[in-house]
Amino acid sequence: MKPQFTSIKISHTICSILLFSLLLVISSCTKTDNDTDKDASQDTKAIDYYWYGGKKIQLFKVENKQYLLFSAKDEQLIIQQLKDNGAAILSGPSGFNLPHSIVVTNNDGIGDLKWVVAKTNDKSTITHSSILYQGAFYATEKNGHELGLSQLLYVRLKNANDIDKLNELAEASNVKIIGTYKNDSLLYILHCTKVSEGNALQMANKFYETGKFSYAEPDLFGGTIFE
Repeated sequence: MKPQFTSIKISHTICSILLFSLLLVISSCTKTDNDTDKDASQDTKAIDYYWYGGKKIQLFKVENKQYLLFSAKDEQLIIQQLKDNGAAILSGPSGFNLPHSIVVTNNDGIGDLKWVVAKTNDKSTITHSSILYQGAFYATEKNGHELGLSQLLYVRLKNANDIDKLNELAEASNVKIIGTYKNDSLLYILHCTKVSEGNALQMANKFYETGKFSYAEPDLFGGTIFE
């Protein structure tokens, strides 16, 4: 009888261990799923995007780094406020110049502009009324390169008759059409300001997502997007 009792006891112990292990696995799986959902929710909130070649490209915002655009006559005011607020100027001030390949049809308000790239902190937010536009910096998911967002975006028409659609949407969004390219009359360059409906990234997405244009892309500078 003694061996039989020992066998039953061992079997009971093994079953208890197996049951406990099973509960641990179930608990671990439940925790993993919850954590995954939580992480996915946080990632979604942290991600911006734009469209390139019909694909949505994810961008992650870089905190405390800005591209600032202002009138040349206000340069000293802007630089002084940056210094007073403890911000560091990483690039500029430099004049804003359009490429020679562009046929300018509207240079109103863009002929005498300057820009700087500044590293700020929570106490050095720049709010001067003379700032015409503020662009964020982003990191790409693929290679981590930092890209600055200027005030420009590029929109290509599907055909020449679509210029009315572009004019209508630009006017409704408070975005200026600057001109087109010499070697591609369907490709237009547009200019955002602080009174536009959104920044160049948001406006490019809005224009593209209407489905009315071949593509619409923001002007991102300072790195290679694809390797």
